[in-house]
Amino acid sequence: MADKIYIILPIYNEGESIYNLLSKYNDFFTNHCSISHEIIAINDFSTDNTENWILKSRDEFGSLNINYIRHDKNKGLEGALYTGFLLANELLGENDIVVTMDSDDTHNPYLIGDMLDKINQGADIVIASRYCKQSKVYGLSSFRAFLSLGARFLYTLKWNIKGVKDYTCGFRAYKSWVAKDSISHYRENFIQEKGFTVTAELLKKMSIFNPIITEVPMILTYSNKLNTSNMNIFRTIRLTIEMLSR
Repeated sequence: MADKIYIILPIYNEGESIYNLLSKYNDFFTNHCSISHEIIAINDFSTDNTENWILKSRDEFGSLNINYIRHDKNKGLEGALYTGFLLANELLGENDIVVTMDSDDTHNPYLIGDMLDKINQGADIVIASRYCKQSKVYGLSSFRAFLSLGARFLYTLKWNIKGVKDYTCGFRAYKSWVAKDSISHYRENFIQEKGFTVTAELLKKMSIFNPIITEVPMILTYSNKLNTSNMNIFRTIRLTIEMLSR
């Protein structure tokens, strides 16, 4: 059983979506999960009203332990995750868990209960996967779904990491030792890729420690996202091809 859960939320121009997500976290930790938690909310220099919604959440949801960090410039998803992991690394105890997820309210925090069950059964990394039998995806365009399947095919062909079907979903749970050993080993090179390719990069780098990786079915509700996507699709395709070509 985990002693504490550290949740890393990289946030950029999510507006009210981050409030809606934190509202669900408030209910989850109030009514469904008694484990101690800390939400590491990294505002990556948002230019909209995102900060107001984060502060409103912190004021309204008194039971949530929100550690709010604001970048003084935009560092991208890679920079926000790097900030979150480095901070978590300083705080992690032996039996703690790190969770990463999107901040646009498309990922369901209640799924963390299923992820913790898998960790209690022996998994070291648990991925909320779009490719399990019971997975559901709502509101995603056919083009984006096709690109995700294409990325899955390429990553599997190149890397074929045991237990992994979904290389690009950022909703994951990591045992403390996986995060700490990876950061200790790679140091400043822990995250080197740019943009949305960092999620696959992390799996590849962590795989050298032979963690037990498993997946749980995910329900992705893309229609919950209130703002436009921050993903530059063609840049992501280019970065993916470049990474897999090395």
